[in-house]
Amino acid sequence: MESLDSRSPSTGGDLTRAEPSGGRADLAGPGWGRWRGGWMARQCLEGRHGAWALVEDGCTTARWPSLGEAIEVLWRERKIRDQAPWAVGWLGYQACAELGGDLPARPDTEGAPSGILLLEPTTTDSQTVLGAGSTAKGAVLRTSLSEEQFMKGVQSIRGHIADGTVYQVNLCRRFTVNRWDGGLRSLFDVASAGSAVPDYLSAFSWEGVSPGELVCASMELLVSRRHDRMETKPIKGTRPRGATAGEDRRLIRQLETDPKERAELAMIVDLERNDLGRIARTGSVVVEDPGRVRSWERIHHRVARVTASVWAGMPWQDIVAVMAPGGSVTGCPKRSAMSMIAGLEPVGRGPFTGALGVIAGNGDLELALPIRTAWTSDGRLEMAAGCGIVWESDPLAEEVESRLKIGNWLELVESS
Repeated sequence: MESLDSRSPSTGGDLTRAEPSGGRADLAGPGWGRWRGGWMARQCLEGRHGAWALVEDGCTTARWPSLGEAIEVLWRERKIRDQAPWAVGWLGYQACAELGGDLPARPDTEGAPSGILLLEPTTTDSQTVLGAGSTAKGAVLRTSLSEEQFMKGVQSIRGHIADGTVYQVNLCRRFTVNRWDGGLRSLFDVASAGSAVPDYLSAFSWEGVSPGELVCASMELLVSRRHDRMETKPIKGTRPRGATAGEDRRLIRQLETDPKERAELAMIVDLERNDLGRIARTGSVVVEDPGRVRSWERIHHRVARVTASVWAGMPWQDIVAVMAPGGSVTGCPKRSAMSMIAGLEPVGRGPFTGALGVIAGNGDLELALPIRTAWTSDGRLEMAAGCGIVWESDPLAEEVESRLKIGNWLELVESS
């Protein structure tokens, strides 16, 4: 637990908070393709307290007990039926687990949103999404798993791997600033700095029952669907960027050749291949790339690519139910890994490691896996990160890696 000094809210930048509306989004990363840019909507589907509500101009106009029931009604009654977005937003880990057939997942914290979908949004030139913000006086940075607890969790997973219960488990931790004033513009600015921005960098704000903001700096494609073609690009294996060009090349070679990192990605590629096979045309699943190193501003990862063909009329809900939560943030076998996660992680994951992006009116999808995510909730700043744990994992190295993945945000709040 670390005390944080107060400072005045940050200034500057393009993402200033707009006047109240249903919700706004900025899909800023290059991975968003034709949907890149600003979006706004008066209507939002908001999940909270175990129910889903349709909110328009701050008023709840309809309510459903489950996400599936809400989607069934709203999708049937949609006006948009072409490639334009029907919804832009995110579904949390627990919501995806529910869609997947009640997969084991710890419930979201009371009061925290389970998902926000901006319905039938329109484009906007003004990318006014996020407000300025900073730590408040007396703020404290806490983590859901201390260094010792995280390393014990790694050892526990290794024990279950040894007895054959699982092959890999993704262990995550939450970092919370208990007093946060304002929005997340400063976190977005940090994530968007440099030339190699995250592919699925995005920002969201919403009014609704409990206003909030979210920043996602993900590089990972959960699933893309264009008519009858699908693909996923799982990520496993991590190294920091080097201080020099020579050190950077050394770290890339190390990541390319490390047996532990290669095995970690191979397991998840196999899981994703099997998941796609549940909904794809027989024989259409292809591992296009088993893994290669890609580099971003602060980090190197190994990225694979798997494609498949699917019946063009398959409901998008069925695809999300199979693909989310993604294998790279659960482990394998998926149900066993998720059961272990529910026991080891003391709080629900919230938006982290759910699904985030665009659902088009014709059922096309572009959904990122929110693996670098921060959000506001009831005057708090929440951030999360995790690591894939295999038999060869070193507990201390995994603890360090979990901080590395959101190191720029931790540095920001700790220095504020």
